[in-house]
Amino acid sequence: MICMIVNSAAEAISEIHDGSSVMIGGFGEAGSQIETIYALIDHGAKNHTVASNNAGSGHVVIAAPIENKQVKKMICSFPLTGKEVVERINTILSIIDVKKEGLFVKELAPNGSFEDLQHKTESKLNQYAEMKD
Repeated sequence: MICMIVNSAAEAISEIHDGSSVMIGGFGEAGSQIETIYALIDHGAKNHTVASNNAGSGHVVIAAPIENKQVKKMICSFPLTGKEVVERINTILSIIDVKKEGLFVKELAPNGSFEDLQHKTESKLNQYAEMKD
């Protein structure tokens, strides 16, 4: 592990380049490294894989770099906190598209059923027409 002491958020993220993996601490806005997140946005690097507790909400803090198209992949426990910026949810059970009209199951795991997924997620799910056949 590398231990660094820096004087600013901009200096802390200066070594982050396009395609980097970034972990962001905190729970939503509580405890998030707000200055560091906005320094990352200002830095301009893109195509990050971000690991965080959630996908943020609205258009600020963790949701901001997603909305700014700087995040290629988001790994989190609570993706729908950022429903304004999350487009797809990948799980071991399914792939779900997040649309204004609701949640649409794009693909099920082998031997998975829509009814079982609906029961396990406790969310209102929709099926694309081609899945209903």
